[in-house]
Amino acid sequence: MAEREYADILTTAVVAAGATGPLVLVPMADMTVLAGIWTGMFAAAAKRSGHELDAGFFAKVPTAVLVGGGLYKVGSKLLQRFVMAAAATTGIGTGPVMGANGILNALATLRAGRVFIELCEDEEFDPRDLGRLIPLIQEAVKPWPTVVEIKVVVRFFRLN
Repeated sequence: MAEREYADILTTAVVAAGATGPLVLVPMADMTVLAGIWTGMFAAAAKRSGHELDAGFFAKVPTAVLVGGGLYKVGSKLLQRFVMAAAATTGIGTGPVMGANGILNALATLRAGRVFIELCEDEEFDPRDLGRLIPLIQEAVKPWPTVVEIKVVVRFFRLN
């Protein structure tokens, strides 16, 4: 993958997604903001790779993110409830929940960005082919991160 050529786009999107952590306190607020972040990330990557987008793309991608995010939200909400329960019993507050939400949002954005960039590097890929794109986005937001992925996100923020 030519991820280095898209590093500025990916970095901006991942950092913005990570900053959505506090939005966990407002139902679906982070997913709405993520839809905008991802649309901007996809548009910038498509433009850089020479792919054209139309208005339909911008109308459908946020919806796909929100629909695909359903699985992501179920998993992340379970994790957040666990962290919230732990925070309540230890008295450390909502900070850990917001932090966990920010990490999960950053990770989902990193996953989706990498998938989309890889597709953009394929000359035969048409980003308007939502039948191919949407399932990949939905897979990118799978709910449970691996230990390796969490380490990647932590390293990502240390380097940028």
